[in-house]
Amino acid sequence: MFVNRGIWDGNLFDGRMDTSFIARLPGRTFRLDFGRPLRADRIVIKVRDRQSADLSPDLDSFGNDASAEVSADLETWFPLSSTWGGKGTIAILKTPRDRLVRYLRLRGAPRRLSEIEAYLDGKPIDRTGWRASNLFQAYSEKPAVAAWRLVFRPEQVSRNAYLAVALNGKHGDEGATAALRVDGSPVGAPDRAVSFPSNTWEYKNVETDSNYTYYFPLSKSMAGKSIEIVALILRGGTNGVKPEAWITAYPPPWEKRELVLFE
Repeated sequence: MFVNRGIWDGNLFDGRMDTSFIARLPGRTFRLDFGRPLRADRIVIKVRDRQSADLSPDLDSFGNDASAEVSADLETWFPLSSTWGGKGTIAILKTPRDRLVRYLRLRGAPRRLSEIEAYLDGKPIDRTGWRASNLFQAYSEKPAVAAWRLVFRPEQVSRNAYLAVALNGKHGDEGATAALRVDGSPVGAPDRAVSFPSNTWEYKNVETDSNYTYYFPLSKSMAGKSIEIVALILRGGTNGVKPEAWITAYPPPWEKRELVLFE
């Protein structure tokens, strides 16, 4: 049942054509992270085995508006050829050899994919550390329409410290987000309440349209640095929130001191 549900991205990198990953959910975009910048001359997307029966064309077909882009830094994206060779079984994306790539995003992917590989000079590239996601919309479909920002410099950072950015109020389901810039470098939140969307096993994520709180771990190296908090409302969300930011720590960083008195 776990294999058949196609909820694990590891199915894309196991060398087996009888496992798959659900690459297209309604309104979502397929994304691939190679784990490191690399050079490749082609990316091969295997949809299904040529010998297997095509019982449901919707599972195996690219959308009419299918498109692919690659990036090295999530900021600058380069479109790839939209010609899908071997449609229904295998698609080949030619990537620019003179550019490093780390990320691939694919709009209009088939509902399921079996394998993804990359090659350079005819040799397969090691797939250790590759990850994929089917959970988030393309930014062009849900851009930011309102923003708040706060810049501060923490004088000191205690052990186990983190920054909680609370978006109090109603903002719509997945209609608000938050991030940091630390001395100009972007920093994302590894955790959130309610939880980020995920492909869960035998249950589901709780969804809500209000009161998201994003959690950002703080390290001692951030003391004295410029930290910019940015909160965004995305298109389709509601601008009825009051952002707040709090610094706290967990587990509590208890300290012990011994005081010796002499006469």
